[in-house]
Amino acid sequence: KSTLLPALLIAEGYERVLVTQPRRLPCTSICDRVNSTMTSNEDSERIAGWAVSGDEHDIKSPILYLTDGLLKEQLLHDEDLITDQTKLNKSIVFFLDEIHERSINIDLCLALLVRLLTKKPYLQSKMKLVISSATLDSS
Repeated sequence: KSTLLPALLIAEGYERVLVTQPRRLPCTSICDRVNSTMTSNEDSERIAGWAVSGDEHDIKSPILYLTDGLLKEQLLHDEDLITDQTKLNKSIVFFLDEIHERSINIDLCLALLVRLLTKKPYLQSKMKLVISSATLDSS
């Protein structure tokens, strides 16, 4: 789900997919896997990048794998993460993965996304949220 679904969203026409992972290592390893399977050779443009606290690689790529803690920090401190001026043909997708782990960062990301849409309801047409889990209790 973490490798194929974001690539399918990009193929569908979404210009940016931010995929959260609870730890640093999956961000880099999943990104490498996506790039090795979705690009034809080393010279072609990479489809995915990653960002973790203190390090990043190809962060302008269409798919960005980042820790949920880093997304939380961006939602807290970057007022321009997504605005009405964001020039995208389709919505930006926030893909929160491994949500069954229920960390404080994941809960805060969800709350901050709700706050963002409450404060700026016009952004509803600019963003989509995908919540992914292997074993989430829906209650």
